[in-house]
Amino acid sequence: MKRILLLSLAVSATLLATDLKNWEISPVAGMGFSDDNTKLDDQTLVGGELQYNGFDFFFAPELQVLQSLETDFDTYPGSANDAPPLENGSTFINRTAINAVHDFRTREAFRPFFKLGVGYESFHDYHYFENEDGVYSNAGIGAKYLFNDTFGLKVEGQWMHRFNKRDNGDFDNNYAVLGGLTIAFGQSVDADDEADAAAKRAAEEEAARKAAEEEAARKAAEDAAARKAAEENAAKAAAAAAAAAAALQNGDDDGDGVRNADDLCAHTLSGYKVDETGCAVPPQVNALKFALNSAKVSQTAKQELEDYAAFLKATGKRVRVVGHTDNSGPERFNKKLSLERAQAAADILINAGVPAQNIEIAGRGDAEPLMSNATAEGRAANRRAELHLIP
Repeated sequence: MKRILLLSLAVSATLLATDLKNWEISPVAGMGFSDDNTKLDDQTLVGGELQYNGFDFFFAPELQVLQSLETDFDTYPGSANDAPPLENGSTFINRTAINAVHDFRTREAFRPFFKLGVGYESFHDYHYFENEDGVYSNAGIGAKYLFNDTFGLKVEGQWMHRFNKRDNGDFDNNYAVLGGLTIAFGQSVDADDEADAAAKRAAEEEAARKAAEEEAARKAAEDAAARKAAEENAAKAAAAAAAAAAALQNGDDDGDGVRNADDLCAHTLSGYKVDETGCAVPPQVNALKFALNSAKVSQTAKQELEDYAAFLKATGKRVRVVGHTDNSGPERFNKKLSLERAQAAADILINAGVPAQNIEIAGRGDAEPLMSNATAEGRAANRRAELHLIP
């Protein structure tokens, strides 16, 4: 609650400029709030602040002296044997600090400020609860309301952060809320030079404006030149891309006789015939015929299968081998024999290096004749195995 009370005094304002007098003296009074560790009641504070504005710095030095009126400890720190017995302990607290103050200079009567500093806190009469004298850091915010160039009201809040070894190296946080009268005296800071400063600022602003205009003109010229160069480069790149695309479309990168624009198989291996789409055509297998009731592959057919195997390995394609019979035997026998013929052809492909997983086999028996089984010539044509590429 104490910190909330302190922060509620925070104020802000627009950063402008105003005249200051060399000296400000401020008699102040207010309330102090100590950390619970100190066991102290809230304190009534009186004191004064002396601020010097004659340096042309961001901060102005300030001497601050605060004295508490007699303040009770909120718990009796003694024992029953004290002589004379005390109802409660009490003390006076003196604080002296050197602060750096920054006033937000405005043309209005309202002038906010903040301060940072370091001070020394000392206790008089009693040091109950092991409270000890020591250095503290100081931070504060506040505002002044000026009636005229000399008199004004001042209100501020401060946070005093003090190291205390009695708490095993802990810190005490004390707070103060102050208000009072501020009195300014001495020569006005920058008052005599205000006209010269205004003229100097006007000259600097004019020079900055001219420099900005020249820089804008130079930048515009550079941007126009850059746009023109970019447009020319883009036109050249587009023409080159169009020429490259035309060359690519009309070329024949794999040398198969089909131009790239029409070639569905752009990387056909050399040595294979291709169809009109540029894809390799498998070798012809014409001799894959079988004798009656036989699944033995002829030497001619074996050579053709080995050539076909080379094609499959080069292209990575898959194949289905389908066996067939004539109708000279029972259906069940023909079904088994056609499957054996398909397997015999597949074995040759596998032995030639085609992966077994790229081959499927099937037996159709006498269900799919090429020619009529009524003649010896037709039955011989039907005893066969066929190879079909799998899409």
